[in-house]
Amino acid sequence: MTYQGPRSSIKYIDYIEDPRFEFHLKILNDGVIQPVYFMAVLNYGSIHGMGAERSQDWGRYEVVRLIWNRKKIDLSEFQPIGPDDSEFDDEEWETEK
Repeated sequence: MTYQGPRSSIKYIDYIEDPRFEFHLKILNDGVIQPVYFMAVLNYGSIHGMGAERSQDWGRYEVVRLIWNRKKIDLSEFQPIGPDDSEFDDEEWETEK
């Protein structure tokens, strides 16, 4: 019980399983925003998620197609953001005892 009355820590969340979205963005064609920058933003969101439940690993998505100036972008040329596990030695990450 709090000063303002009883509180509950249970919350309810609505969600959709396997949604598909398609949207169109108009970006100023001044050469500043390039596909590589836009893909970096999309990659970040696909790893970290979007929305209020990111900390529970919800809100992640996969970019399946990107069309830039009416040309389909090959997504295989974009690397995910974050370190490749093979680059690190496990001993580097051990905590001190």
